[in-house]
Amino acid sequence: MKKEAELLEIINNSTLTKEQKNIWGNAVSEVDDETATLLIEAIGADEKALEVLTFNLEGKYEELSE
Repeated sequence: MKKEAELLEIINNSTLTKEQKNIWGNAVSEVDDETATLLIEAIGADEKALEVLTFNLEGKYEELSE
């Protein structure tokens, strides 16, 4: 649970839109600490990594590669 809270803090402090933050909030509630840890490591302090993961989460990966 602690890692989920840490991940949510990263998400909430990001420049994502409110809708994107809500999507992440729903997704984070479904992950375990191990997955949350992996996401935290993937995102780190890199806003671009968060954006890429968000596009994937929203099912918009094709838009990103255009």
